[in-house]
Amino acid sequence: MALPASRFYASHAIPKCSLPLPQKGYVTADDVTEGKPKPGPYIAGAATLGIPPGKCLVIEDAPSGLKAGRAAGARTLAVCTSHQSQILLREADGSLDYIVQDLEAVSVSLVDDQIEVSLTTIPQN
Repeated sequence: MALPASRFYASHAIPKCSLPLPQKGYVTADDVTEGKPKPGPYIAGAATLGIPPGKCLVIEDAPSGLKAGRAAGARTLAVCTSHQSQILLREADGSLDYIVQDLEAVSVSLVDDQIEVSLTTIPQN
């Protein structure tokens, strides 16, 4: 998890969203020198997990986050909750691999110790 907020804010906000604090940690604005659209947050996040960025899926609702994810070498999933699909497609400059209307279109499961993500995507045209 890579967050643009401070560690103090994130440590209070994550539980208020009924989410557990990630066991392996998370990256905040306090942990990187440059935020999105620079790739630092996602490179640091992958390092925290001990896996290469190319094995990660960045889920973002903003063009700058999609650009950061792509620059880090991760696959990217655009979620149209803050911006319309046309805006994400245009402003992300080709930095997205998949696009969904909202997180209801995303299903995650654990298969043989691997995370499997299923999507109901919308057209990218």
